[in-house]
Amino acid sequence: MQLNYSKALVQTSSLSPSPSPYNNNISTDNGTTTDDGDDKYVGRTGTLSGSPEELIVKKIKSRKDYLVSNNVSNIIDLDDTDNMWILPSGINFSVSFISRRNDLIRQCEANQEELQVDEELSVNGIILLDADLISNIVKEDVYEEACNVVESFFNKFSNTNNEPYLDYIFNFCMYMTKGKFEDAENYINSSSLPYYIKSILFSLKFRYSKCYSTDLVNESTAVKDSIVPLLDSYFPNTKKITRKRSIDMDPSLSKHVRKADFSIVSNSSNHLILALETKSIKSQNKSANDLTNMARYMKDTIDDIESDGFKTVSIIGIIASGNTISTYIMTHSHDYLYYFYKLAKNYIATDYHDMCRIIPIFSVFDQLKNIVTETSNILSTLPHNRTTENNLKKLKTYRTPKERIKRVNLNTDDARRTKRRLHFD
Repeated sequence: MQLNYSKALVQTSSLSPSPSPYNNNISTDNGTTTDDGDDKYVGRTGTLSGSPEELIVKKIKSRKDYLVSNNVSNIIDLDDTDNMWILPSGINFSVSFISRRNDLIRQCEANQEELQVDEELSVNGIILLDADLISNIVKEDVYEEACNVVESFFNKFSNTNNEPYLDYIFNFCMYMTKGKFEDAENYINSSSLPYYIKSILFSLKFRYSKCYSTDLVNESTAVKDSIVPLLDSYFPNTKKITRKRSIDMDPSLSKHVRKADFSIVSNSSNHLILALETKSIKSQNKSANDLTNMARYMKDTIDDIESDGFKTVSIIGIIASGNTISTYIMTHSHDYLYYFYKLAKNYIATDYHDMCRIIPIFSVFDQLKNIVTETSNILSTLPHNRTTENNLKKLKTYRTPKERIKRVNLNTDDARRTKRRLHFD
C-alpha cells in the first residue's frame, strides 16, 4: 500500500515500521495535486487563473442537474437485475431501492427541486446506511434491518483482543485531563502497550500542551496533530517505498478536481484503499458536499478495481470535520447497489481537558486496520489469479456540472453607480 499526503497536509516523519502482514507493501507520498476535474467542491468562490473576469458560484441545483452522465439509459430495468439483496426477513431490498431510484429519476426529469443527500447518492446506485438518519429511500423498518445486516457483516473485522489496551489508554487520558503530563509520560513508559499505541499516545502528549487548542488551527494542523499519529501508527511505512513516488498512483484519482487530503493506495495495483477528507473548525460548516463527493469518489474507485478483474473489496472513506471524525465503508455486492455504511462517528480532543474523547477511536482504527489488510491482500492478487470479469452490473457515476458567470465589476456596475450618485447629489 502507498500512503499519500496531499497539499493540505504538512510533511510528517514516518514512524519505524512495526511487524504487520502488510508492512512491506506500504509507502508515504507527499505529493502536490491539481484541481483539474469536474466533480468536487462546486461553489468554491475565487478568481480563476487566466480568467480574471470569471468565478465559480454555487447555484441551487435543480433535479435535472443530477442526470449528467454517459449512461445509455437513466432508468434501471428490474428484469435486467440478477444479483439482488434479499434481507433475512425476506424483503427484496434491491427491488425497493431500484424502484425508488427510478421514481427519483422521473422526478428529476419533470421537476425543479433539490435532492436530499441520500436521494442524490441513490441516483448513482449508492445506498447510504446510517443508523443516525431517517431514510428517504426505503421504509424505516427495512432501512433499520439493512443497517443491522451490514453492521453484522463488518463486525467480523473487529478486534476482540484490545480490551487491556483500552484500560491503559483510559488511565493515560485521565492523567492528561488533570494536567499531569509528566505522570502521563511515565505511565506510558512503564506500560506493556504495543509500540504503535505508545507512539500515538506520545504524539498526543507532545502536542496537547496546556496552551494548545484545536479551535484556532487550520485543517492542515488539526489533521497533523490529532489524526496523522493514528494513521502513521496503524498503517506503518517502509523506507524502501517512501523514497520514490508512484506517478500513476491511482487511475481513479485523475477523474476528480481534488485528491483526498490523505490516502492509502495499493502499490501492487495502484488502487485506493482509504481516503481522508478534512475540514477545520473554522470551515466545518462549508462541508455540505463532502459526503456525496466522497461516496462518488469511492464508487469510481470500486468500479476501476472491478474492471481490473479483482473480486469484491471494501474501501474506507473518512471525513474529519472540525472535531468530528465520521468513518464510512463502501462495497459492491449486488447489481446496481453499493453499500455506503457509516461505521462510526468519533471525536478528537479540543484540548487536554477532554482527552478522554479519543478513547473509542482506537477500537475503530483496529477495525479499519483489518479491513485495509484484507483489501490489500486482494489487490495483491496476480493477474492470472484474478477473476476474468466481474458479473455485477453497475451505472456510470452521475456528475454535477459547474456554473460559471461573469464577475460583477464594482467600479462599472450600473446599480452601484446609481447608488453612489444618491450620496453625492
